Amino acid sequence: MQFWNMTKAKRRVAAFGAISIIALALSACGSTQPTAQNAQKVTQDIEHIHGLGYSADGQTLYLATHRGLLKYRGGSFGQPLGNDDLMGFSMTAKAMYASGHPGDNRFKNPLGLVKLDGQGNVTPLAFYGSGDFHHMAASYKTGTIYVYAEEDMNGLKKGLNYTQDGGKTWHSVLGKGIDGEIESLAIAPDKDGIVAVGTPKGLFMSTDYGNHFQQMIEHLNTTGLSFDLKNSNTLYIGGYDKTPIFEAYDRVRKQALSIPLPFSDVDSVLFISENPSVHGELTIGTYKTRVYQSANSGKQWNTLIDKGMIKK
Repeated sequence: MQFWNMTKAKRRVAAFGAISIIALALSACGSTQPTAQNAQKVTQDIEHIHGLGYSADGQTLYLATHRGLLKYRGGSFGQPLGNDDLMGFSMTAKAMYASGHPGDNRFKNPLGLVKLDGQGNVTPLAFYGSGDFHHMAASYKTGTIYVYAEEDMNGLKKGLNYTQDGGKTWHSVLGKGIDGEIESLAIAPDKDGIVAVGTPKGLFMSTDYGNHFQQMIEHLNTTGLSFDLKNSNTLYIGGYDKTPIFEAYDRVRKQALSIPLPFSDVDSVLFISENPSVHGELTIGTYKTRVYQSANSGKQWNTLIDKGMIKK
């Protein structure tokens, strides 16, 4: 592993970095409606992954996909739960949340902010039928939820907004200091006023609920973010700068520890989740629909899904 100082790090961005790969992935998901028939298909062809996270006991890994919620438990995947196109997938110690589009006519389109149970059942919470949040994150311990609204809607202002009561009341934030379109978002697990945002221009952090941001890393297409659940000073970062990058970043010391990745082609880490009960277990998901799991903080990786195909 390589260790270096990241303060205002000067990095040249490759042509790939100039393109929002998250936007490319999400643009393919907003219009096509999944069907009940698709939901019954054996899960060997996963079109897109829109998030991942562990249950509080660490026994189950959930994947939000274009065709419902997948469970990985005991070393194998089950059938899809539901058939909804789940976006903005976020988990806390007590609940999981998402946005997106319904797979059939059971729900209005778009879903707005919804709560999911472990069987993929959906409970609308806010902006039902009017909001579709591609970028959403929750504070693991406090339960505070942040969403990025692409336009004004029903009292929600364009930009970052947060709720501390499950979607009943909302607070808009200034978002000053962010440069570029938001590609990734993370909230500290125990301090819901600490917000990290990734854009094609780098990493930005706020300590006042997203009102004012400071740029921490320059010239890195920052595609994936997740705070360490036990230490809110540490942030896992996925990005791309001529090659894929995965790091553990110390926001106080402004230093990063490079974590080796199991791939080196044009791909990037979009989703990162840490097992809350098993020390050192990490799972990552990529733009090319790959999912890898490590039992030792990234020293070695096991392939769970390779370009949409589940590994047996």
